Amino acid sequence: MRDHSIQASRSQHRQHTDVPLGTSADVPSMTATPSPAPRLLGSILLAAVFALPAYAAPSQKPDFTGAWRLDDRNSDTIDTLTAAMRQEARNEQQAALPQNSATGGTGMPASGVGNGSGHHGGGMGGHGGGMGNAGGMGAGGMGGRDGGHGRHGSGDTSAGKKPGSDKDPIATATYPMPPMLKVDSVLLVQQDDKTFQVRLNDGSQLTGKLDGQPRQSLSGNAMVRGHMENGQLNVSVQYADGMQLEQTWAMSLDGQQMIVTGAWKVPTLEQPVTFKRTYVGLH
Repeated sequence: MRDHSIQASRSQHRQHTDVPLGTSADVPSMTATPSPAPRLLGSILLAAVFALPAYAAPSQKPDFTGAWRLDDRNSDTIDTLTAAMRQEARNEQQAALPQNSATGGTGMPASGVGNGSGHHGGGMGGHGGGMGNAGGMGAGGMGGRDGGHGRHGSGDTSAGKKPGSDKDPIATATYPMPPMLKVDSVLLVQQDDKTFQVRLNDGSQLTGKLDGQPRQSLSGNAMVRGHMENGQLNVSVQYADGMQLEQTWAMSLDGQQMIVTGAWKVPTLEQPVTFKRTYVGLH
């Protein structure tokens, strides 16, 4: 009877020891449910990986290779550039006027311009009065040193105009234009990591390297240098006659348009004048 009890006790003990560690027959098993936070973090990281190329694209070098046709409606013409240069000439003329105000705009001291009656002699005379002593028509008479009808005028002639003329020379002034404006209706562009080449209508070629160093181009008529900066192609053209053209080439976001902004500098103007040419891709 005693052996029977011992065997029963050992059987119960074996049943308890067969239960895996950390579980109990009396305690229901619990399965851990993953937290939603790791899933959300993983989704964000995955979205960032796919979105990265979209933000990194602007840092890539644009490729202007292809055929481009001038968009006349969205481009400045020779007439608009001429008008802009005339306006720049007028602005520079106006800026120079304060420098002449101390001399009355005539190159002589302001006190040398008569006020209509003369300061020293009275009447029409200079020093002598009437028709004058001291030389008749010279120092007296019709305008001595300070008379109203003296050699330097009575203030009727304005600065910037020729004496005795009401014409405005700036209104009809003409200026040399960038030579490429007449031959850029279609551009054939080839570009790689180190060089660029643009074929114009007349067969001439604008070529250069993207290292910023000047090299001969345009049949030897200009020194050209180029470099890439902020996703744009910068081209500088220095002509043999002293004219200078700075260009900035930019591509539209969809790659269907090319906008070339130029700054044209001529020796007769202190500052360059900007203009824009827009091209539509034919490729």
